[in-house]
Amino acid sequence: MKHFVYLLLCLLLCACVLVPAAAQAAPDDPEPAPATVQTADTAQPEPRPPLSFSPYDWPHWEDYNDDYTAYADDYSAWTRSQYGRYHNWSTMNGEEVPAYDPAFRAFYADDPNLTIAEHFVYRIVDVLTGYQNNAPVWKKMAYVIDFFDSDEAEKACTTLRIPAKLGGYPVKIAMFRTSDYADGYIDSRYTNNTVKKIIFEKGLTTVDPFAFSNFTALQSVVLPDTVKSIGVHAFQGCSKLKKVTGGVHVKMIDSSAFDGCIKLSNFEYLEKAKEIHGAAFRGCAFKTLTLSGMVALGGVDEDNYWIDHTFGNCKKLQKVTFLPGSKKKAMTFGDGAFIGCTALKTVILPTKSKEIRIGDRTFESCTALKTVQNTGKVVSIGRMAFNACKSLTAITLPAKLQQADFDAFRNCKNLKTVTLLSKDKTLFDKDYEPYIYYGNEPEGAFRVSGNFLPMLPKTCTLLVVNKTMKDAVKAHGFKGTVKIHVNVSAPQNFTSRVNRNGTVTFLWDPVKKASGYRLYIFDAKTDRWVALKTTTKTAVTINPTVLRAGYAVRAYRVIDGDKSWSGYSDYAKVKLG
Repeated sequence: MKHFVYLLLCLLLCACVLVPAAAQAAPDDPEPAPATVQTADTAQPEPRPPLSFSPYDWPHWEDYNDDYTAYADDYSAWTRSQYGRYHNWSTMNGEEVPAYDPAFRAFYADDPNLTIAEHFVYRIVDVLTGYQNNAPVWKKMAYVIDFFDSDEAEKACTTLRIPAKLGGYPVKIAMFRTSDYADGYIDSRYTNNTVKKIIFEKGLTTVDPFAFSNFTALQSVVLPDTVKSIGVHAFQGCSKLKKVTGGVHVKMIDSSAFDGCIKLSNFEYLEKAKEIHGAAFRGCAFKTLTLSGMVALGGVDEDNYWIDHTFGNCKKLQKVTFLPGSKKKAMTFGDGAFIGCTALKTVILPTKSKEIRIGDRTFESCTALKTVQNTGKVVSIGRMAFNACKSLTAITLPAKLQQADFDAFRNCKNLKTVTLLSKDKTLFDKDYEPYIYYGNEPEGAFRVSGNFLPMLPKTCTLLVVNKTMKDAVKAHGFKGTVKIHVNVSAPQNFTSRVNRNGTVTFLWDPVKKASGYRLYIFDAKTDRWVALKTTTKTAVTINPTVLRAGYAVRAYRVIDGDKSWSGYSDYAKVKLG
């Protein structure tokens, strides 16, 4: 009975709880479905956000909710919009995309800020051109960001004419894009393989940076006389470019402008340029060069980093001639200006420059270099300037020399004669700071000695101007032979007289400070002069054994036991009988 009562009470309690809950539910409400947990395999992706960029504004990572794939795809699309349809590119996700993409025409056509006309895609922009009365001066220009071969995509353009104006505004080529640095080269990654010739219209004043880099079919460029400068990397990588004509007023050629133009051998009016910056013609095919005697070789790139090797690795270059220059202007060789020009034999320096500075490694590895002429204006020779010039046998270092670094002639194993005209015995005591270090190294901690003597080969003879310099050279580690050598004038008014007894008397004017003279006879069989007689007088009589012969005389001067010789006098023939 007790258990029955407990069971009845439990049933009444359940009824009190469940009946109110059932009364609250609408009679037509369906029974709710059981809750389920959605697995990763069946999850639906969130809607992709709309593109948050235009050709003028890149995708912003914060708009993509950490969706890297979507961000990378859009960033690649934006990159393509900047580089144009000829850009050889890979997406951030590693996808290789064909270079030719005609869809870009539609892309550009949808942009209200762009105009497509005369093969070019451009927009009108305001450019800051300077200041007047402390106020900025703006000028509207037509910025060309791309071009199309023709109105029909299947037809390729082989001759491209660059107008001075588009839409009534001056043209600026802005196809340079974002550059990538790799293996020592800066590459705009904008390419074209159809254009063979580019003609610039008169009125253009500059060829813009990166404008035509990697036009791999380009063979010739025609410049008007209005162009004054060629920008950085303007024609870099144009591997078939052979000649540049016109451009008589081009004064500045910027860094890497023709870097890698391995067939370029003809640049008209190059001697007019006053600035040719680093790597401007690296690896080109010139055989001879004529350059201004006031030119500066070497300079900075578009990021203000110093770039060297102006004509570096021009493997076919054999001769470089600099025009006389100006007494008011100095001439400078940037570091490595002709480094690796392995066929270069002759360099003729300017004769009228105010001074000449030869930079570090200027002629390094010019293994065929034999002659450097007109060194009289050289005031400094940088580190390893002639390193490994194994064909160099003689060089004259001028009286104005202020600095020649310790390894300037490193590995010049066949250097036989160095003529040093300086009278400054402290030349070998000087040192200087070639670089300024930042970071852990204190500024000025690294200094370079100006004593180049110990690295000259032991087989070298050093000719100096007086005993003071002779002693200084010996005291500063030179291991070869030292001799005093001074300039001695050749005898003038050399004449001969046949005497009644058959002897011949030779006479000449005295030479200032001469210690003596020597008479020579020319031997036609050996093609050389043979010494006959030495005298301290200005006349000598001999009994000749040859009926017809050529004679000459030389003067000499003795200083500290070293004899310096003049050149030969005028050639004289004697006829007996």
